[in-house]
Amino acid sequence: MTMPDYLIVNPDELPSGSGEDGPIFTSGESFRNVSGENIQLVDCSIYHASGDKINIEEGATNKITGNKVSVTNSPVALIQANSVDLTSSSAVSVRSQDATINGTAGMLVSQSATINNSRSGLIISRDVRGTKITTIVLLAGKVNGPVETIVDRQSLYRMALIAGAAFAVVSSLFRLFRKHR
Repeated sequence: MTMPDYLIVNPDELPSGSGEDGPIFTSGESFRNVSGENIQLVDCSIYHASGDKINIEEGATNKITGNKVSVTNSPVALIQANSVDLTSSSAVSVRSQDATINGTAGMLVSQSATINNSRSGLIISRDVRGTKITTIVLLAGKVNGPVETIVDRQSLYRMALIAGAAFAVVSSLFRLFRKHR
């Protein structure tokens, strides 16, 4: 089965198997690019999906760009949207205004994040709330909920101070040895 280069979904010409919220693509179909107003993908492989409302269930996607994105039981590389709902899924990078994460996100950058029983490498957000937030680095203005982190803001400041001091010592030593040559 060859993968179509681009599929543009026109709400007036919905393909068979369409639902009220837009076309539904199922049964292991693979597409390079899918674009449309409301997109539902079930068990599909997509390189890039873009649209206003995107719902992906049990499919793999490289990049999703949209207004409201919902991902369930799916791996995704990059999500850029105003609203993201990640359920039992994993994403390498999520960038949004409002994010709800119930899975794994490598990097999350959001204005507001709700994180429930999830793991992340880096969270940058103004407001973080949830249950059992596990992350390596958390940079947030306000946090409501239990957080397990390796590096918090105070640790980050200490690491930066130690790195700056170490750099100053090494630079001074190099200048000293260079003058004695």
